[in-house]
Amino acid sequence: MTAIRHCCVNLLEKEDSSLSMAHKRRKAAWDDDYRAKVLAA
Repeated sequence: MTAIRHCCVNLLEKEDSSLSMAHKRRKAAWDDDYRAKVLAA
């Protein structure tokens, strides 16, 4: 589980918006389009 979490955190860090990490996590949880954008990066 830790490896998956680490990969997800790395993907969110690569995403180039000015949002905080907590906001990125919440947005990815709720917004399907944003989550797809993060995963495609």
